[in-house]
Amino acid sequence: MSVFTRIGAFFVSLVICFGGIFNIFKPAIPEAKTAGELSQLSGLFDKKELADEIYVISTSHIRSEEDNTVRCLQGLVNRDKVQIFISNCWMAEQFLTQLEEQGKTLLRTDENGRQWTAERLIEKFKSSITDSGYVLYRDTEFAEGLNTACNYASLYGWLPVPVEIKELAENCGLTLKKDISNDEYSYDYLKDFFNEHKDEFSDKGIIHIKLAAHGLRDFAIQQKMYICYTESNKEGEKFLKTVLNSTAEHGIVMGWCESEKRFVEFISKLGFAICPSDHSYNLSVLSNMESDFTLPERSEKITPEPDKHYISLIFTDGDNVQWMTNGVPEFYRHLALNADYRMTWGFPPICSQLCPAMNKEFYTSADENIDIITGPSGIGYALPSAFEEKSMDFYTTQTAAAMLKSGMRVVTILDDEPLAIKTAAFARKLGYYSRFDNIEGGVIFLDPRMYGAGEGRVWFSDDKPFLTVRKTLWSPENYDGITDEWMRENAAEINS
Repeated sequence: MSVFTRIGAFFVSLVICFGGIFNIFKPAIPEAKTAGELSQLSGLFDKKELADEIYVISTSHIRSEEDNTVRCLQGLVNRDKVQIFISNCWMAEQFLTQLEEQGKTLLRTDENGRQWTAERLIEKFKSSITDSGYVLYRDTEFAEGLNTACNYASLYGWLPVPVEIKELAENCGLTLKKDISNDEYSYDYLKDFFNEHKDEFSDKGIIHIKLAAHGLRDFAIQQKMYICYTESNKEGEKFLKTVLNSTAEHGIVMGWCESEKRFVEFISKLGFAICPSDHSYNLSVLSNMESDFTLPERSEKITPEPDKHYISLIFTDGDNVQWMTNGVPEFYRHLALNADYRMTWGFPPICSQLCPAMNKEFYTSADENIDIITGPSGIGYALPSAFEEKSMDFYTTQTAAAMLKSGMRVVTILDDEPLAIKTAAFARKLGYYSRFDNIEGGVIFLDPRMYGAGEGRVWFSDDKPFLTVRKTLWSPENYDGITDEWMRENAAEINS
């Protein structure tokens, strides 16, 4: 062993030692809430009453330039009583079937048997638009105008209208209340608006989407959540930090981002998690539906035999709410195979609040060979190593409550590979999960190396195992790397 190797080993030992000592003097992890206390926790979002009649809008009868206006109208109408549902995929029809089973009447046409159009909807629900007013904006890539118009809708009840359909709005008898179509959009522009109105928005979190994403705008307006989009650069992060620090100590970001790893680490340090949902539709309806279903049966205990290796196959992306609510095609294709092997699927525990109907669809479709665990890293996608202690308490408590309601018992954690100086601190973070009786352990995805950096290492916390991924079937070259040779190499390694 060289002198440099010895010196390096010595300093690593010191780092680990001092990391452990530092951990000893940290305050005790707060006592976990009981199952009864978790079940009584209020969710992250406000609940609204479902109307007896639900107006079902087909996107095939809405022009592209009208799309965002119709979804904003949906949010305005659904603030008081939930009445508008927009059908855009086969899974949406499954949700509508559940509404019918709950005794709701679906109105797919007007009283004359005509399909709902933007014009007919505005005329029908003009009373839900404050003073029949509208906000005029222009489209830009990062939706500064549209998002600001949505914020005006949340605060004042005016309907966002792009310049392309100004004539339609006026033909429907709407009156211009605010024209921001010629404003110079910038972070300073967004900051001025936010600073003036920040105390008027929800303190549960924010919506973060750009123009190409049409989801969530109904939900943002209904929940009065501030909506914006920021780039992953110094200017964008400076504004986003201002917004999140003024929103709450911790919470949820709904939508998506520009640079995943940088964005998630940034918001985690501020105490927030992100829920991938920028193409999630009808959450202003789905979050208010109650769905009765039987929680999945607990998997049988396996008694390991000493001369065997055991493999668990996990299909990830379980934090992705939009993937679920838009049909989760891989799951149903897998079921169609009638496979006789076990498969574990990640599922967003936040769906118990955002879309209980999806829990019912997913769970009732699963067979005895399906197991379900949370998506990373709990109630939303975050890096626990970046969280402060106060945020870990809130985050894992919300996670445990959602897992209890969803019948999950294993949590998935996604993080960067801990360096030696972080190992003790990272292990401590696991204690925030393991303190809950209904969390029995976890699976840890460690970057880099496509989640496989942990190489199968196991941490124990409160005598509960947290296993790192040993082998990843995610090619570093993505789809281009999935060749016959690559698959055979992986098969040979597993079989060995």
